[in-house]
Amino acid sequence: MSELERIRDTMRPWKGSDGKYIPPQSVLDYWATLATVPWSPALCPPEGDCRGFYSEHQLECPHAEKRSCPRRQDIDLARKHEWLAGIGFGREYWDVQGGRVRSSREVNEYCRRLYGGGLARGVNVFLSGGVGTGKTMALAWIALQGMGKGIQRQALRVYLAPELVTWLVDMNHDVGILAGLDVLMIDDLGTEHWSATSTWAAARMGELVERRHREWRPTIIATNLSPWDLGQRDEWNRWTDRWFSRGETITFEGESLRGRAA
Repeated sequence: MSELERIRDTMRPWKGSDGKYIPPQSVLDYWATLATVPWSPALCPPEGDCRGFYSEHQLECPHAEKRSCPRRQDIDLARKHEWLAGIGFGREYWDVQGGRVRSSREVNEYCRRLYGGGLARGVNVFLSGGVGTGKTMALAWIALQGMGKGIQRQALRVYLAPELVTWLVDMNHDVGILAGLDVLMIDDLGTEHWSATSTWAAARMGELVERRHREWRPTIIATNLSPWDLGQRDEWNRWTDRWFSRGETITFEGESLRGRAA
């Protein structure tokens, strides 16, 4: 007995496109016709739910190439989660949706410029706003848009600013590794505490921004600081001035989304 015949004899009946249940012995014959039948939820067992059914029998749904197939949607979601996790985003940002991003019109417009030629022009963006206003969620959304634009996961990375300063200063890593990323995201700039005011930290950050500026590579910064606040840090003046010469600002206003969710 073949594996498919064994499955046929053990699987439960499921509905066809006409709404009638198909006997198990007819399922294999029915599968042979699926390629010629337009997809509809009724084609996936039972009643449109092909997730557990095909997982149970370790089979790929015959309609997995259809974007409306529930199994395909599960696969796509898993790929998105894997993509965001590999870049460095925590689980709380994996289910990002464009409609949930504040200033979504400006953010989506930046995505169009960035992935429509901005990678070669080094188009920077400064996401500025209060605590909990959705800046990191916007970073995740910008990163997710790169998934379908041919951006390799290894070429796009997000770092918390304290983590980045530790990486550059305390661990003394080569700036060239980060300078070579297609897109570098820095989250929570301004939370580095004492490290941010040290001459060495400022010099290393300046070296990184200078390299990326010279090689026309975009850097995206999210911070509670305003551009004016950032410019007031004396040791940061040189690199912030250079960064803003090819950058734009998107402001996030309103109350904390975390507080509203609570």
